[in-house]
Amino acid sequence: MRSKGTPERTGAAALGALITELAIRAGYDLKDGGLGKTQLAADTGMSVSAVRRMLRGETLPKVESVYTLARVLH
Repeated sequence: MRSKGTPERTGAAALGALITELAIRAGYDLKDGGLGKTQLAADTGMSVSAVRRMLRGETLPKVESVYTLARVLH
């Protein structure tokens, strides 16, 4: 259900926003200059560039990576 005044996100953008929120809650420092993206990549087996594209909502991760992200960020 869509909230009033909130643009609906779909696909890669929605997943990127969700993973960003979960990663921050899990303690990953995702600010520019922080090592959170590098650490998230190491913890999930993804490349740093794939993590960056995913968090920006540009691409979707591989199915195998989704399971690993769920395990790492729970």
